[in-house]
Amino acid sequence: MKQKVFITGGLGFIGSLLAVKFIRNGWDVVAYDALRSFVQPHERLSYPAQVRYRLQRIQQAVAESEGRGQFQLVEGDICSPALLERSMRAARPDVVIHLAAISIADASKRYFEEAIAINQTGTTNVLTAASQCEVGRFVYASSSMAYGDFVDFPATEEHPTKPLEVYGAAKLCGEVYVRTFYEMFGLDFVIVRPCSVYGPTDTNQRIVQRFVECGMQGREIYLFDGGNQLLDFTWVEDAAEGFYLAATHPAAVNETFNITSGTARTLRELADIARLHFPNLKITARETSDPVRRTRRGALDVAKARRMLGYEPRTMLDAGFAHYVDFCREPEACQPLARVAS
Repeated sequence: MKQKVFITGGLGFIGSLLAVKFIRNGWDVVAYDALRSFVQPHERLSYPAQVRYRLQRIQQAVAESEGRGQFQLVEGDICSPALLERSMRAARPDVVIHLAAISIADASKRYFEEAIAINQTGTTNVLTAASQCEVGRFVYASSSMAYGDFVDFPATEEHPTKPLEVYGAAKLCGEVYVRTFYEMFGLDFVIVRPCSVYGPTDTNQRIVQRFVECGMQGREIYLFDGGNQLLDFTWVEDAAEGFYLAATHPAAVNETFNITSGTARTLRELADIARLHFPNLKITARETSDPVRRTRRGALDVAKARRMLGYEPRTMLDAGFAHYVDFCREPEACQPLARVAS
C-alpha cells in the first residue's frame, strides 16, 4: 500500500533533500512550508534561487520515479493551526516529520518572540494536528543545542539536557511536548538531534556557509578563542538519511537519536580546509573570547543510531567542504555527493 509523508519545512535545507529521498523510495510527499528566511535582510538575496533549485531537484525526482512518488507543496505557516490541520487532514499522511523552525540560535535571539511562537507553539500545533489525524509516526527535529555544553567526551543521548539559550530551550520544550503527546494520545514519535549541518543550498548563514562565501568573495574571517571551538559538522545528505531512517525504521519508534558525523573538528581545522580551496583567504585567529556566549560543543555519540538504525555518516568535513565549494561555483554541474536514494 502506498505511503505518504507530511514534512513541515519540506522545501527547506534538510526537508527538500528528505522529500527527494522519500519520492525515490516510492512515497508521496506533502511539503508544508512558509517559504520564509530569518537571516538578516542583506543575507537573504540567495534564498529565492536556492528554493528554486530545491524545488527543481524534487521535480526531477518525481519525473525519475515514473509515477511511483508524487509531490505537493502547501504554502503554510505552522503558526496557523486551522490551515495546518486542514492540510494534514487532506493529506492523510502515515508519517509527519516536523522540521519547520527558526533553525539557528543567533536568529532565535534576534527574533525572540517569533522563535518562541514558531519553535515552541508551532510544534504543539503540528503535534495537535498529527494526533487528530491519527498519524502513525511523528518525527521531531530537535537539536544538539538541547544538551547545552558538551566538550570533554562524545555526548550520548543520555547526556544531561541543560540548554543555555532560547533556541536550545525551545527545542527541548518541543521534546517534552512530543513525549507528552505520546503519553496522552499514543502518538508514536522519534526525536532526532542533529548538529552543525552544512552543504549545498544552505541559506541560514551557518559557519561553513560563511567560510565558503568569505572565500568566494574575498572577505576576512575572524576566529575567537584561537579557533579552538569544536563542532560536530554534519553533511546535509547524512542528516537527511538519518531522518529517513527515523521515519521508516521499525526500531526507531519512541526513541531519541543523535544524527551527526560523530566527529568533532575545530574551527581552526575548518579554516585549514578552507585555505585548500581559497589560498588567499585571510583568517585572523584571536585569542580573546567570543563576546557572544555560545554553547561549548564537541562530538555527539552516534553509536545508538548505528546499532539500531544502521545509520552511517558517509561524508566527513574535508570531502563535504570540497563538494560544497564545487556546488557554489557551478551548481548546475554538481551532483549530490552521496546520492539521496534508497
